[in-house]
Amino acid sequence: MQEQKNRREKSQEEGKEEEERGVRSRRAEERRAKKKGKEEEERGVRSRRAEERRAKKKGKEEEERGVRSRRAEERRAKKKGKEEEERGVRNRRTEERRAKKKGKEEEERGVRSKREKSQEEG
Repeated sequence: MQEQKNRREKSQEEGKEEEERGVRSRRAEERRAKKKGKEEEERGVRSRRAEERRAKKKGKEEEERGVRSRRAEERRAKKKGKEEEERGVRNRRTEERRAKKKGKEEEERGVRSKREKSQEEG
């Protein structure tokens, strides 16, 4: 009789323990799931933030490239303008030299012709 009672108590205790373990494991499972959910959510938030940072950085880089290309374009235009201006100055100087040379030649011819005339007369 006592033995049966002991066995019953023992099995009840084991049952309670198993039930307790079941409850514990269920709670642990819930905690793990909750933690996993939070981690996944956190990863989602992190990846979204990372994506936003990348997009922002890319936008800045593209804007920077735009600014750079605009500046480069301005430099090229300025350089081209200077070159054209320089060519204009060169052309003007060349023209002046030619005119001066031509004037001297004409003057020289004039002197020659005067000499020739005076020699013919003399």
